[in-house]
Amino acid sequence: MSQSISKWWETIKTHYGALEKFEDATTVRIMRNQCRAWVADDVITVILLEEGPADLLAEYDARIQAERDEVDTVLGACCSWLKARGLE
Repeated sequence: MSQSISKWWETIKTHYGALEKFEDATTVRIMRNQCRAWVADDVITVILLEEGPADLLAEYDARIQAERDEVDTVLGACCSWLKARGLE
């Protein structure tokens, strides 16, 4: 995962306890967009790997799954945060 996404998420959890206590909508939108860009890059990588040997795709999937899970968590939290405030 992008180090900036991971670092930001850890900072939110450490300093605020939860995203709900954070108040900067601009930053939440930026992080949501960074998560979306990460997902797009991941999809492109998978498409490219599908053209090669199957074991390369399997290795990539296994290695990247934890990052996918964390990006999904952050993306979902950002979307929920914005929606709860009518800022989608």
